Amino acid sequence: MNSGYSSLSRHIMVLASGQIFVWGCNDCGQLGLGNESAFVFPPAKIEALPPTVAVASGYKHSLALSDEGDIYSWGNAGGGKLLGQGKTKLATNVPRKIQH
Repeated sequence: MNSGYSSLSRHIMVLASGQIFVWGCNDCGQLGLGNESAFVFPPAKIEALPPTVAVASGYKHSLALSDEGDIYSWGNAGGGKLLGQGKTKLATNVPRKIQH
């Protein structure tokens, strides 16, 4: 896939040529930019990811699938836990590869 998008009411991710551009609410680091700025605009590129083929987002978390089949997660999936990062991992504002 060369393009795509994922959006909820709080943040938006656009995939273009393997790169992810994000904007919107970032209070839990769900944009993956390495900070927790309250709101981001104009769109910014996530630098901490390899070439990407798919994106998905939840209320305060995001996911990406790399072109090598690895899944990355960031933000906060609820209750201070992040998808695929262990039961006690707190939210993170940078993409982390899910270990499987």
